[in-house]
Amino acid sequence: MLITGASSGLGREMARQVCLSGAHVLLVARREGELKKTAALCRGGRQAHVLAVDVYSKNASNVISKAVDAVFNGSM
Repeated sequence: MLITGASSGLGREMARQVCLSGAHVLLVARREGELKKTAALCRGGRQAHVLAVDVYSKNASNVISKAVDAVFNGSM
C-alpha cells in the first residue's frame, strides 16, 4: 500500500494502523526524518519502506512510480 503524507498527523496514524494490520507499505512525504519515525512505529507489523519526495515536485510521479515498482515487485 502506498501512503502519502505519512510523516505526521492522519497520514502517520493511518500508516501505523495499516502496518500493524500486516500490510506491506511504502510511506511517502517530504521529511525523511519524520518518515523514518513513522516506519519505526510500523516495525511491529510488516515491512515499511520510506521515500522522501515532495508529491508536488515536477518529477514526483516518476520517482514514486519507480519506488512502487521496486518495493512491490521485489527490487527493494
